[in-house]
Amino acid sequence: MKQDLVERIAEIEDRQAIEMVIYRYCRAMDRGDADLMRTIFWEDGGFGPGKPAATAKDFVDPLVAAMTTKYEATHHSVSNILVELNGSVAFAESYATVYHRTFPNRQSNESVLGPDWLNSGTINPYASQDLIAGVRYCDRFQKRGPEWRIAIRNLIFDWTRVEPSNNLGFGALNDKTLLGRRGERDYSNQDAY
Repeated sequence: MKQDLVERIAEIEDRQAIEMVIYRYCRAMDRGDADLMRTIFWEDGGFGPGKPAATAKDFVDPLVAAMTTKYEATHHSVSNILVELNGSVAFAESYATVYHRTFPNRQSNESVLGPDWLNSGTINPYASQDLIAGVRYCDRFQKRGPEWRIAIRNLIFDWTRVEPSNNLGFGALNDKTLLGRRGERDYSNQDAY
């Protein structure tokens, strides 16, 4: 009976550790935090399918740099995390809704949407665009020592939408409203709370 309880507690701890990796990925992307991103993937891990084209030791800095230069803001929201444990390997499928806002310039919009779409006349290439997608992360995790990290992440797009940004905010926004920022300028990185 005692051994059964120990195993159940270990399983709960493993599931929670895996979920925390998924949540840290979202924070790293949204805050542009390369140091945090390095805690998500094993150094030899990366994006699939199959063997990663680039491993985390090589892609983290360029990925975070691309996210912060292409997008004015991002917001990753995760739900429905399903985890299947198998010893020191786990498989997780996480549903997410992701928001990306381009900078209000042609270079940002072209780097994200591509020149064909920009030249189609359907969007203003000099205005911010909101890209909204329903995605799933299908991850293979490995536990090495006491730590879980992603070995392979497969990113599946279920749906996408692009629309002009509304930069007007809403009535509650004023000069005292805390607005999200990248990096150390974000309020969550301050000692104030």
